[in-house]
Amino acid sequence: MKTAFKAIGALLGAVVVLIAFVAGMYITRSGMLIDRGPEQTTACSAIDGQGKSGEDILIDRERGLALVSWRDRRTQSLGTIGRIDLNAPEPKIESALLADPPEFRPHGMSLFIGPDGQRILFAISHPTGKPHRVEIFEANADGLYEHKQTIEDPLLIRPNDLVAVGPRQFYVANDSGAKNGLDGMRETVFGAAFAQVTYFDGAKFSVALDGAASPGGIAVSADLATIYLAETQGKRISAFKRDATNGALSEIGTAPLPSLPDNIDVAADGSLWVVAHANAIALIRQFTDPTKVAPTQVFRIPADTMTARQVFFTTGNAISAGSIAATVGDKMLLGSITDKKVMLCQRPE
Repeated sequence: MKTAFKAIGALLGAVVVLIAFVAGMYITRSGMLIDRGPEQTTACSAIDGQGKSGEDILIDRERGLALVSWRDRRTQSLGTIGRIDLNAPEPKIESALLADPPEFRPHGMSLFIGPDGQRILFAISHPTGKPHRVEIFEANADGLYEHKQTIEDPLLIRPNDLVAVGPRQFYVANDSGAKNGLDGMRETVFGAAFAQVTYFDGAKFSVALDGAASPGGIAVSADLATIYLAETQGKRISAFKRDATNGALSEIGTAPLPSLPDNIDVAADGSLWVVAHANAIALIRQFTDPTKVAPTQVFRIPADTMTARQVFFTTGNAISAGSIAATVGDKMLLGSITDKKVMLCQRPE
């Protein structure tokens, strides 16, 4: 009997040690213990989100317009795509769509502008209790977007963001490839790379990259030759050469980050602007408690050096839980997962 009690005690002790180790690893990787220094901000003004947040923002630089993935992400409410006229004396968010598709809960977006100037908008949607979707819209003569197509596929496992490389061709970043709870823990705590990037060639999906560390953002260079991937749990931005014939991706470089990257904006000069989560525990906490805030951190990464430099940081006072920094001219727009506003800021140098 004593031997049995000893065995049980040893087992319980081992379990306690394992739990403590996993918790310690998670706290360390979360960024909670890192001193990020003082606030590093620029002059900003708030654009009222009217009860919704803008998790992703696209810039139509030629027209001076911003498109916003616009909904209340603390609830399961429906959303839409908003539009901000950056040339207006007092910019505000208005609807960009003629009508919303059914069960529309927008997430990541991408805008493809064809050689003829035709604008095609792609948006991930998460209908409740139904498969994930990609919704496709085309701009009409008035600049509003009309719904044209809905795409579903089993390879849309957990789509977070997408980037278009043609009028019906796009890549999707699935932010998890976990098949069970243990896999999910390994992704979150240890940065295991189980996720896939998939490619839609206009007719069917294929796996373009197998083994990404929970990518939360994806973007493409202006010449459509290089794909940039924000591997959130890998704490890096990875660059890939794109094979235009079959969509396959070959890694050509990485930029390590001290935080968890989210969405990517490719600026007019080709540099990457990346928002990162400096404290994952604060990020999770503010989802359930709106009185709490989470830091917003922005990095600029020149495409030729792939070396990240922090250009903006707030503990959450300016904007909480930031997810995208999109630039146009001397301006930067900051969107958030949950904060119900968009910040229009002077672009940092």
